[in-house]
Amino acid sequence: MMDAFKLCFSCIRVKRVLIAQAEAEKIKKIGEAEACSIEAVGKAEAEKMRLKAEAYQQYGDAAKTALVLEALPKVKQRDVLQLSKVQLL
Repeated sequence: MMDAFKLCFSCIRVKRVLIAQAEAEKIKKIGEAEACSIEAVGKAEAEKMRLKAEAYQQYGDAAKTALVLEALPKVKQRDVLQLSKVQLL
């Protein structure tokens, strides 16, 4: 009878260890998948920037002018917000 209890407790311990190992493997696989995803996004963004820089280099001054014109609305909006905080005397 005592051997049956020992065997039962031993089985429970083995089960707990196996469950913990499976959970650890699951967490590892999820982490690896997330890392691959982050790496793919980073590579895509780097390629986008490289292609954009290449295009700007080909167009020279026209590209620089396009960048400035693209940024102007943002700059203007920021300045308007700053001016709206100024109180007239």
